[in-house]
Amino acid sequence: MNTIFFKTSGFFALLVLLSSNALFAQSYVKSDFVEIAHLEGEGHKMSNDRPEGAANTYDYQYARCHWQVDPAVHFISGHIDCFFAPSQSGFSSMQFDLDSMMTVDSIMYRGSAINFSQPSRYILEVQFPSSLPSSSTDSVSIYYHGVPDSSGFGSFATELHNGNTPIMWTLSEPYGAQEWWPTKQDLNDKIDSIDVYVTCPVGNKVAGNGKLMSETIQGNELVTHWRSRHPIAAYLVAIAISNYSSFTHVAQLSNGPVPILNYVYPQDSATAYPLAAATVQIMEFFDSLTIPYPFDNEKYGHAQFNWGGGMEHQTMSFMNNFQYPLVAHELAHQWFGDHVTCGSWEDLWLNESFATYFEGLTVERFQSKALWDYWKVLKTNNITKQPGGSVFVTDTNNIGRLFNGRLTYNKGAYVLNMLRWQVGDSAFFAAIRNYLSDPNLAGAYARTSDLQWHMEASSGQNLQNFFDIWFIGEGFPTYQVSWNQQMDSTLNLTIHQTTSHPSVPFYKMPVPIRVEGWTQDTILRLDHTFSGESFSAKIPFQVIKVVFNHDLWLLTGENQVIGLRENILDAKVRIYPNPAQDNIYIEGLEKSNTEIEFQLFDAFGRLVSIQAITPYTDKIELDVHSLKPGFYLLKAMTEDGPISQEIIVN
Repeated sequence: MNTIFFKTSGFFALLVLLSSNALFAQSYVKSDFVEIAHLEGEGHKMSNDRPEGAANTYDYQYARCHWQVDPAVHFISGHIDCFFAPSQSGFSSMQFDLDSMMTVDSIMYRGSAINFSQPSRYILEVQFPSSLPSSSTDSVSIYYHGVPDSSGFGSFATELHNGNTPIMWTLSEPYGAQEWWPTKQDLNDKIDSIDVYVTCPVGNKVAGNGKLMSETIQGNELVTHWRSRHPIAAYLVAIAISNYSSFTHVAQLSNGPVPILNYVYPQDSATAYPLAAATVQIMEFFDSLTIPYPFDNEKYGHAQFNWGGGMEHQTMSFMNNFQYPLVAHELAHQWFGDHVTCGSWEDLWLNESFATYFEGLTVERFQSKALWDYWKVLKTNNITKQPGGSVFVTDTNNIGRLFNGRLTYNKGAYVLNMLRWQVGDSAFFAAIRNYLSDPNLAGAYARTSDLQWHMEASSGQNLQNFFDIWFIGEGFPTYQVSWNQQMDSTLNLTIHQTTSHPSVPFYKMPVPIRVEGWTQDTILRLDHTFSGESFSAKIPFQVIKVVFNHDLWLLTGENQVIGLRENILDAKVRIYPNPAQDNIYIEGLEKSNTEIEFQLFDAFGRLVSIQAITPYTDKIELDVHSLKPGFYLLKAMTEDGPISQEIIVN
């Protein structure tokens, strides 16, 4: 049996999140809990499966992109100036990811056309006249045109809004960048910086990554120049074109004011303006909670599009609407997914789970505990509707599994909630700040082991078991808690656990319990290490209720909490030892030749043992060595009346 160490109900006051009583710029109601995971997951399911990736033999340093696009026509033409440095000796060819549905007109190198081929549908290979020295910067220019693949959702869309107004947008996650421009789309080499020049018909606006440098009218065409000097993953490079109206809000962040530029459909501008204004509050919150906004010398923004969710393109999220949860989710991605990007699609939760959890943190920060609990209940109900499934993505070719709302989004977010409970608020948020600031990860890629390292360094805990059971393992636990309080105020609890999936036989976790009296309560944190473990603590008030997982820190099934009945025992009768291990003894009964049947019931009322004794002596011995550890109720009818006594077996 373990002795419980406990603190009063103020123990879990948040160190960071509850420092202000500010209200939402727009208030949540329950119907506002958009199923972002479902919307994004369904959209991504229509994307193409993963093709073969280009060989990683060079460092992609800079891209200058020139694109000619008309949102009324499903077509793109242009050229890409790619600056690179070979990463190996004998470098005589290089590969890009590009769908062969795109026609390559020519590839220029130092003023001359050079040879190229497409050995497979999605690979463009460039052959140089001679080998290039490693680590020295060089460049090629790829001229191309074509009709991007429009099967399924595709990554290059031309549609209509407001009845007959054209809109064109790109959305390349996870494997779609190659469908509309030659690039290097695997998660191993971000492009260090980009300049994007888009030419389109006058009357449109072009949304893009980075900072807006210029908008120039040349005859009937508009040339828009966007520039970013931050590393960017290929799938985050994006443009959107339509007859947008635009407006700007300003967030006052750690390093100064940052503009929030919004491109919206003219018919939605009046309603979008006040809704998008909530971005200011959320952005200032995330900026203070984590690290300063990573792209604060450029901008943040939104571009409206027709897809039923959002996409976190770096510095310019594409949005279907401006509901508060969606705004929060896509904004959080600027830190988690854009600044630090998952280094493998196996670890997609590093993008999506953080965005989902930070969406939830806005509820905790700005709304009531009841609504925060409701948010967690919704996630729990979604996760536990099936018994299996891991956060770790086992099949990265399966788009539906990658963007599985139940696992990659919701379960991953709840794993973060439990990790926060495991290490404590101070260590949790410090680890996040260190993770985002790590020079090996900032502006680059991360794996789950990187997050684990920072959580362990911040908390001083070994979290290998935690990540084994919650990141790799499948399913979730369900708890059964039984309790009673003895006359000396000792509270006894026994906690059993069952698991929903055989991949995890036991979830070793600290568990939270609130003990309530008539006018007092206290919080217990129990280090639960095996099923059937018993705990005890002196509680200086009469316990009337025990609540398991009261703040919903843990992802669990439908738990049971059972209080055992009061004792019925004559004062002269003594039952000992209690707790017991092998035997219990009963003294004080009158001698009799009548057989007495002693029954033992477990905490759930199940009869587990019957022992018939004829008490010729004052001391009766009952064998309990075969019983599992836990609470039991001993019952018997004697000549002196009934016996009913709780006992604990260790």
